[in-house]
Parts: sequence; structure tokens; C-alpha cells
Amino acid sequence: MVDATPLIFPQLGPLYQALFPWAEAVLRAVVGLTLVPHGLRSAFGMFPSTGAQSHNLTEFANELDRGGYHPGEFWARN
Repeated sequence: MVDATPLIFPQLGPLYQALFPWAEAVLRAVVGLTLVPHGLRSAFGMFPSTGAQSHNLTEFANELDRGGYHPGEFWARN
């Protein structure tokens, strides 16, 4: 039987098999931890000098236009 997904580093096969049951949980934890600063800024106002500095949809659309996302109004509403 041919393996459907060949390993990039076949020597690490046993390690891949050992970590397989934990892979999804680790991925979820890493992604969740990367979103913590965003949540802190949104919910508690921490890190005030980061992120978009717009207070309404029009300002956000203009900021997107300046950033190269044309048309900014379309992207701001989506």
C-alpha cells in the first residue's frame, strides 16, 4: 500500500506518529494565544497605539484605501 501523504522528513515518522493525537489541540492553543492581544485591545483598550485607528466605517474605508485595498468601502463593509 502506498502512503497517501509522503513525509518530508521520513526519519521523523515515529515523532509524527507520537504527536499526531496532540496536533489539533496544539494548533488550537497556538492560534488562540496569538488572538489574545487582539481580544485585550478590543475588550479592555490595551495596546492603544496598535491596529486600525478608525472610529467609524467611513474612516475605516479611507484607511483601507490608503493601505491599497481598493475600493476601501467594499472591504470595510465585508
